[in-house]
Amino acid sequence: MNKRAWTAVLLAAICLTGCTSAPAGSSQSGENESLTPASETAAEETAPEQTDAPETEAPPVTEAPAEQGGSSEVITEAVKANKTDTDTKILFSERGLEAVQINSTDGYGEELKVGASYLDWTLEAFDGVLSDDAQTVSSMDADFTYNNGTLAVNGIVTVLSRDDPNNPNAMYLRVDNQGDFPYFTNDYRDRGRYIIENSRDVFAMLELKEPPVDEQYEVAVSVSVTKLHIHTGAYDTIRVTAASKR
Repeated sequence: MNKRAWTAVLLAAICLTGCTSAPAGSSQSGENESLTPASETAAEETAPEQTDAPETEAPPVTEAPAEQGGSSEVITEAVKANKTDTDTKILFSERGLEAVQINSTDGYGEELKVGASYLDWTLEAFDGVLSDDAQTVSSMDADFTYNNGTLAVNGIVTVLSRDDPNNPNAMYLRVDNQGDFPYFTNDYRDRGRYIIENSRDVFAMLELKEPPVDEQYEVAVSVSVTKLHIHTGAYDTIRVTAASKR
């Protein structure tokens, strides 16, 4: 083979080697070229830099105010001293007190209203219960406070025995000066007998042994009273602020 033919063979071999080293249309790259796919490369180039968001404190949670009349509203009863009954009234005269239906023209005397005085006692509150026919008053509760501080009373204190069936607070007072106390003319119970509300105090004032006792006994006393609660359907009660034997 002559020199020119040998050169042609060499050139053909070089051409074949260069053509198979890379596909058509591809670019030649060096050893340090990245092998990351183009889509990932584009995402990395366009994605904004990630930074940690600053921690922010959540706003305080506030409860909505309760609506008036809602279940969270505490409804309290009216002060008893301001209470006036709406279906009964009390009349007063020299005869005593009388409870009648609010619209009744029967009865004797003038109307005694809350805040008014009778026998130096102020009517603080009252509540009457009508009979089934709603024409008469079957029972009456009335609360009085003495106007001039305390009322001095002479009377007999009875300490009830343990087996007495009617012994609330184990002590009641029978007053001598019954005319100084309000009473209802249609109340046929014994006048001037009152359960002592604060009997424990009175036992201490009189230096008596607290019940129960085996036998009923009586003590003559002088007492000072401030409040009177008439309950024609139950026990009348009284509050004593001072007591001594006589």
